[in-house]
This record gives sequence, structure tokens and C-alpha cells, in this order.
Amino acid sequence: MNKISRLFLQLIIPSCLVSASSCCFSEEIEVDWFADIDITLSHKSNLSQAELTRDIIEDNSAELEASLISNIELTNFDTINFKLFAKHQQQELIKGLNHSSVGVQFIYRWQHSLGYFKPFFQFNTSIEHEEYDAKQRDSTLVRSQLFITKRLTDYFIIVAGLEYKQQESDEDVFDLVNHRAFVSLDFNTKNNATYYATYSYDQGDIWSSSQVTFCNGSSADDIFPLLTYSVARVWDDAFNDSLCGNWLAYKLEADTHTIMLGYNSAIGDNSSVDLSVLAIDSRADGNINYQNIVYGISYLLRF
Repeated sequence: MNKISRLFLQLIIPSCLVSASSCCFSEEIEVDWFADIDITLSHKSNLSQAELTRDIIEDNSAELEASLISNIELTNFDTINFKLFAKHQQQELIKGLNHSSVGVQFIYRWQHSLGYFKPFFQFNTSIEHEEYDAKQRDSTLVRSQLFITKRLTDYFIIVAGLEYKQQESDEDVFDLVNHRAFVSLDFNTKNNATYYATYSYDQGDIWSSSQVTFCNGSSADDIFPLLTYSVARVWDDAFNDSLCGNWLAYKLEADTHTIMLGYNSAIGDNSSVDLSVLAIDSRADGNINYQNIVYGISYLLRF
């Protein structure tokens, strides 16, 4: 469940449950419009997703996302959303990974029966086109999710679901297909703050970047065991343009485990701040693995 979904739970769902006649039992279809601005600052401890210590590159980034959302209540039990969005991400060091994207998302939420502790379901699917400063990474991304949200008590909410993601790029290395299962537990306080923990298991493709030639011109002979298990490889323009030496990107099939811990707090009636730390552990054949820690802080404003 993302930051926008948590803002939805904090600002929309409670009013529906408390005042059913005014929100959940509308007699005719209504269309509401929202505009979101999301600003995120993050730090990645292993941007290159590399196994060897010498290839690990840390970097900071800033991302701005703007979106326009329509909310349509179909019946007492279900709603749909259409979302148009645009993003831009700027890296501090690896400029080739700077990118802009535009996309559209469809969201369908429903309940089989109304009630404070009744579960509700969500299916969403999106398509997004990304353009990078390193053109070989230009891609089209399709993502679909299906999940269930269940209020356990007045304070605890559990979310569990599945995700499919497919990315098609200008180079085979960055053509990625992933299947993910996730579960999240939220603890909501009385002052519109949420502490959350999310675990996910991902099976599919990852890319990694490593030096083949060092800055002094010598060869990195120890990279060949890594390449043995790769299914595609290409010179990495993003890293080669920003760093010395020759960097090679390669694709692996891997199992990835992630744990995210976070804090989200509503600020007033239409904004929230989110703090999170994400731990990533990917393991591929040949005892190849990498770890990454991502720290993030976000501010979301809804109009």
C-alpha cells in the first residue's frame, strides 16, 4: 500500500464508515476530482545494485509527482478511479538515471458487504512511459495489483496482495518481468498518524552494474563469475557517463525479499508526511546477491 492509499484511508474511509448515509449510500453516481502533489527525497546505499564492494555506488535523489484523479462512486459497494500522472526524478551523482515519465492508472475498489470491520478489495493497473538521460533505459512499464484490506481493530489494518510488473526497454538488459506478493500491517493512532511495516517477496529479473575495467585501465577479472549467470548484458551508459572505468550492466533472475518500516502522518485535512526505510536483499544463482537500503521522506498534498 503506497503513500496515497494511506492518505485515502486516513481522510476518506473513516468518514464513510462513521457517516454511511452521507458517503457510502449515495443514491446517484457522483464524480469527485482530486489533484495530488508528491515530493520525495531519498538515499540509496547501493544504486548500482552491485554485489562487489568496489562497485557499490551510493546516491541521493529528488522526485516530484503530479497527478489528477477522478473518483466515481458506482454503487453503495464500489468505486472506480482514473488517474493521470507525471513524474520527474533527479539524481545527485549518476545523471544518466535522471528520468521523466507520464502514465495512466485505473483503480477499482469494492466491498461485498458494508461495515466497519468488513474487508474491501482493490484492483489497479497502470501503464507508464519513462525517458532517461541515458536513452538505453527508456522504457514502458505495466503494473497490476490485486489486494485486500481488512480492519482488525480500531487501530490495526492488514493489507495483503499480489503484483505483476513488466518493463520493456530499448535494451534487453532492462526488459524486466517480476511477480510480487506482499503483506502490510498498519497501526493507526488517534491523531491521524500511522506506523506501518511491509514485507514482500519478489521473483523475477533484476539488473546490476559492475566495473569491467578500472579507472587505471586494469581489467576486473573477478567479474566473469557474475557474468556466467547473467541472461543479458550491455555497456551501462548511465554509469559510464558519470564515473571513470568501464561499467557493464547485466540481468539476472533473482528472488528478492524486502522489508519496509515507515511512519505516515496526516497534516490538516489534505496533506501528509511519510518517513520510511526499505531493506532489499536479492539472491540469484551462483551465490550472487546484493543488499540495498533506501531511506525516504515524502510530502503529499491533495487539492
